[in-house]
Amino acid sequence: MFGGTLWRDRDFLRLWIGQTASSVGTAITSLALPTAAILVLHAGPLEVGLLAAFQRLPFLFLTLFAGAWLDRVRRRPVMIAADVARGLVLAAIPVAAFMSFLSMVELYVVALVLGVFTVFFDIGVLSFLPGLIGREQLTEGYVKLDTSFSIANLIGPGLGGVLIQLVTAPVALVGNSVTYLISAAMLMFIRRPEPELGRSATDAPASRIRDEIAEGLRWVFGHPVLRSELLGMTSAIFGLVMVQPLVLVFAYRSLHFSPSLLGAIFTLEGVAGLLGLWASARVVRLLALGRTMWLTQIVVAVGTLLIPVAQFGQPIAVMAATLVVIGIAASIQDVNQVTLRQSLTPDRLQGRMNAIYRLFYWGSMPVASFLGGFLGDRLGASSAIEIGGLIALGAAIVIALSALGRLPHRSIAAVT
Repeated sequence: MFGGTLWRDRDFLRLWIGQTASSVGTAITSLALPTAAILVLHAGPLEVGLLAAFQRLPFLFLTLFAGAWLDRVRRRPVMIAADVARGLVLAAIPVAAFMSFLSMVELYVVALVLGVFTVFFDIGVLSFLPGLIGREQLTEGYVKLDTSFSIANLIGPGLGGVLIQLVTAPVALVGNSVTYLISAAMLMFIRRPEPELGRSATDAPASRIRDEIAEGLRWVFGHPVLRSELLGMTSAIFGLVMVQPLVLVFAYRSLHFSPSLLGAIFTLEGVAGLLGLWASARVVRLLALGRTMWLTQIVVAVGTLLIPVAQFGQPIAVMAATLVVIGIAASIQDVNQVTLRQSLTPDRLQGRMNAIYRLFYWGSMPVASFLGGFLGDRLGASSAIEIGGLIALGAAIVIALSALGRLPHRSIAAVT
């Protein structure tokens, strides 16, 4: 995780620093944005679910186009532009709060626009990495990027909780604006030229882009491991995303947690994510890749089902324990599923493959967020969390019965 040769690669190090900075800011926003809705604007479960849905809605409509387009253009300038745009968009919230104009409508608009630029950035960085470091170093590269996300989850929620306590949730979002600009600056300093990927997008007729999207779809759905990974992990993510906004409502309204306490618990989850990254390769060698994927999903599901137990006693201990268990298992699962699909896909299809995954993963999220908010509004947050946990458990069965769940290999390199 902290060893390897990539730390000596200055361009990769610049990418890693930028990703770590922006991930810290994103972790602050993941707490501050819904907290602003709940504590400042007194939003209920449905409104919080809608806020999460608006941020993820662009992935449903833009991912396939973005993936095909990013396979035709230099990705780094697109990523820089997306970072700058996200920083400026988020800055609108503290300005509106200062002028007493902040409303749920503005939060919805900001979340939607933020999601649009995140589509292009997220697909871009996943597709940019293989050309930056080479396919032989992909596993190390993704582990290190996942390490940056775990460090962000270690620092960001606690920092976000403190900032919210000190300066209110809307003003805390300034931190994320700054980190997006740091990420853009680091990308500007990367010197290694991108590999040539094809004709300019401006020369491509719409019919050609449609053909290339179709080629990407045929690749993913024609490959038994990629197809089963896509469908199994989409169902897993659906259950987890249903729960995410409800956990905040449950913690603030039912458990009466403060933002700083909730941030500290999320920090423990970040520590757990680092442990999961450290253990990932070891777990695969012990259990085999397929078994690792469905067993970690069972752990995530059971942890989710136990979250509402916090209302019956020892709320801090129960919330911390469940989120730590979820953090370890989800981290092991995530680094393996990302590295596997990248390793199985040729360079020329990376953008389209990542776009298809993002379409299914993130495209399901608006529906999951809305459904979670709707059920939370009708049944209560704790009951809706239980439903999300059951969906996550069903995803473990889907994975176990698929080509992914049957992979006997003890490393991803052995699969490819």
